[in-house]
Amino acid sequence: MSSKGRWRVDFARSFDPYGPLPKSVILDVMVDDRTTFEATETVVGADGKVAKETIRATYDGKPYPVEGSPHSFTVAMSRLPDGSQRMELSTPDGLHGVEICRPSRDLETLTCDETDTDRKGVGTQARSVYVRD
Repeated sequence: MSSKGRWRVDFARSFDPYGPLPKSVILDVMVDDRTTFEATETVVGADGKVAKETIRATYDGKPYPVEGSPHSFTVAMSRLPDGSQRMELSTPDGLHGVEICRPSRDLETLTCDETDTDRKGVGTQARSVYVRD
């Protein structure tokens, strides 16, 4: 299943333990086929500042740089048997995250559950629910 298209985070159905919610989060997925994923996420922070991060990766489990990441994240992507996306995020200084994104049957909702692990091995859960924009 492809997540190609424009998505926005529905904050009422999402959970973010990391601080004040941003004003908006838009995910533009340009390519999502059997082999390749390309997307840009635009976040307008609570302070009005705009941040953009772009992923260009192959579904091969190998790390690719996340362009625009202030933490120098890399992402390794793979497809799960049910068509969901698995993203493994890492930073050079030891932060690690795994995010599983599952589309709804009607392809109108994309639910992404993330587990982040800090340098001390402490895990934190988050959920972003994207809806078609």
